[in-house]
Amino acid sequence: MEIDNGVICPICGGLSKKIKSLDSAYIKSQLSIQFNTPVLKDVEIVDYELLRCNECSFEFAFPQIEGSRSFYDWVTSQPKYYVENRWEYYKVLDLLAKGSKGIKLLDVGCGDGQFFDVINQGGRLIIDLYGLDTTDASIEICRNKGYKVFCMDIQKFKSVHEETLFSTITAFHVLEHIADPKKFLAEMADLLEPAGSIFISTPYSPMDFELDWYDVLNHPPHHMGRWNMNSYIKIAKILGLKPEFFMPEYPGLLRSAILSFKFSIYGSAQLESKMKILKAIGRRPGKFFTHLLKQSKRTRISGKRASNVILVKFTKI
Repeated sequence: MEIDNGVICPICGGLSKKIKSLDSAYIKSQLSIQFNTPVLKDVEIVDYELLRCNECSFEFAFPQIEGSRSFYDWVTSQPKYYVENRWEYYKVLDLLAKGSKGIKLLDVGCGDGQFFDVINQGGRLIIDLYGLDTTDASIEICRNKGYKVFCMDIQKFKSVHEETLFSTITAFHVLEHIADPKKFLAEMADLLEPAGSIFISTPYSPMDFELDWYDVLNHPPHHMGRWNMNSYIKIAKILGLKPEFFMPEYPGLLRSAILSFKFSIYGSAQLESKMKILKAIGRRPGKFFTHLLKQSKRTRISGKRASNVILVKFTKI
């Protein structure tokens, strides 16, 4: 929402400041580099600004217009768009195994059903599975696998399944795509059984390799919000939820510095040999030292440097 003296944060209502401007031509050029193929002419992308809230440090896109249907039809069709075997899948299953036995689970943004595949391959838990996604092609893949899925968003699902509640709701790398995350999380909370839990995972922004490299997939229109600890704590307090935080084991400082240096020089699409990267470091030792220094100052959570992904368990207070 715009007011006379700025744009207010979609989480806490605080005033924000502009970080950068992102016009549609630039976004399309970066997407073309990312996937090594031109963006189709009919893919609709608007001009954006990236803003940061002064109160909760949440970074968000303005205008708050989510990626178009044509954009998602194109980007989800790219090879290896869907990440297989996310760390969060296994962590959630470990946490569920310690709880009650009767699990009724809704996966919001289920994609092509990879989390369901992991559940069925593991065989540890008997779970009544439901999935939601708004991409027709992904839903068709899920149905071909025999999964119980619906091609609709959570608001539509609530309207047609008013009395359906779940013990567990998951949304892996979905929240960052949503223009109104507070409303989205509140709608999930409405679908919870009294003792139920919501598991949300997102990138932890900025990711370590974003030091001086622009990650087009962690910016609008693909990602409408960039999450950190402060913004998660704030949204949980506003919605009356208790958050618990989990992160995977993080690579060492040196490895992170090499990775961010590599992205800075070559970008994500380039698969460079270790020897070539080491030679590049030898030619630019000052630049590499800058990366090493910045990585050493990365946000610490529970005494450890923040990972690139965070899993949050929300329960009602």
